[in-house]
Amino acid sequence: MKKFFNEKGLTLIEVLASLVILMIVFTGLMHFFSNAYSYTNRSQNKTAGINVARSALAFMERQSFIEMNEQLNQSASAKPLYVYICTQNNSTAQYYKYTKLASPPNGCAPITINNIPFQVKVTYDDEKGQEKEHNKGNYKYTVPVIVSAEWKRNNEELSTTVKGAIVSEDIRETY
Repeated sequence: MKKFFNEKGLTLIEVLASLVILMIVFTGLMHFFSNAYSYTNRSQNKTAGINVARSALAFMERQSFIEMNEQLNQSASAKPLYVYICTQNNSTAQYYKYTKLASPPNGCAPITINNIPFQVKVTYDDEKGQEKEHNKGNYKYTVPVIVSAEWKRNNEELSTTVKGAIVSEDIRETY
């Protein structure tokens, strides 16, 4: 019991040992926080990609059913549609535009969120299209599509997809 009330203090070895133990604990914690930050950053980019794809899908759903049915025909040789954000004649107003060109037309650029450009591609959903062929009555007023958003992060190609359908104006709800 006398040892605990000894006022001589700690020896150099005891101080160094406690510092080494603290450094090991803090290094482990720093590794955990580093991994948590990386995971959060990847998750944030994935969420941005999903939101870009959903926004592009909402834009495509408002387009003419007949035009989209022709543009996204069911043949294997059908080119995908690319969605870009455009500005009109030096104004600040922006709007979406789709084209079959993989490179953006004049006045347009890839959709950019958090300084990350996203390439948005819209293709015909073959899986739902085959379902459509079997049940013609139920699906004749829809064009199933897949919207994919692709981007690069740290020289790594990432992508996400969203599925949806372009519905004929005859049965489309207006908001």
